[in-house]
Amino acid sequence: MNPGMQAKAVTASSADSPDQGLVTFGLGDALYAFQVESVLEVVSPLLVTALFSLPDHVLGVMNLRGRVLPVSRLAALLGMRSPHREERVGLRVRCRDEEAVFAVDRVHSVLWISSARWEEVPGASRDRERAFFAGILPLETPVTRIAVEKLFEPALWGAASGATVS
Repeated sequence: MNPGMQAKAVTASSADSPDQGLVTFGLGDALYAFQVESVLEVVSPLLVTALFSLPDHVLGVMNLRGRVLPVSRLAALLGMRSPHREERVGLRVRCRDEEAVFAVDRVHSVLWISSARWEEVPGASRDRERAFFAGILPLETPVTRIAVEKLFEPALWGAASGATVS
């Protein structure tokens, strides 16, 4: 775990026992999360080799201990407009047998929550970008859970999917 990350349990009452772990991270001013089982590690610094003729969200590839992985700017993949930043931290994520690194603004913490606390994301079925969202946790700063399996759909990766998503 990243030294700056903290693990904490978030429960509404003693009846809500934490049964789900989340790695939370920031994109702009908002907080998002991946299920802890999907996150293999925090990657910093991101040493990316740029490739051409790929979708805008694909920054390129990186060699991570002998394994070449695609690197995606998660904010761009989700359709978010944000000022271009130099990506310094990423989350190495696995879905089934595929892996990729998703660049984020910052890694926040690990939360343990009751899965009963999740609410539906308003309008999630209507918008392409919101189709990536699996639920929202109503905290002081809401946390939106991202459906990892949606991030690995081959159509999102263009030429990178056959060559680099393992």
